[in-house]
Amino acid sequence: MPDLQVQCFVKREFQPVFTPENMPRLLYISRREPSCLARPRLLHAHADFAEVMLVHSGSAHFLIGDKTYDIQGGDLMIFNSGVVHDELTGAEGAIDSCCAAFAGLHLPGLQENALIPDDAPAVCRAGR
Repeated sequence: MPDLQVQCFVKREFQPVFTPENMPRLLYISRREPSCLARPRLLHAHADFAEVMLVHSGSAHFLIGDKTYDIQGGDLMIFNSGVVHDELTGAEGAIDSCCAAFAGLHLPGLQENALIPDDAPAVCRAGR
């Protein structure tokens, strides 16, 4: 199969959401390999930043807000600021994932440090 190449062009009248005055900050990027099972499981929320986690491979159960999700490779999870979340799976749910945290998010129509509306699904099934 030939390599797929995609190009996207921005409309000339495009107005960016972020300006120099309200540019979000990348706080960290981390990777968790399936062998990292020593990390304690602790439901938590972040008061001042949002997180995005991409699962590369494996499967697990996550609590995000008041919903439980079955997660597998290719899924993208979004944790808005203030939303309780964590993995519920024990050693049997080993995942390989990358996580990034952002602060200073001010998107139109959303609370501060949110990437999605409160009633939107927190998981994007990108790999299915």
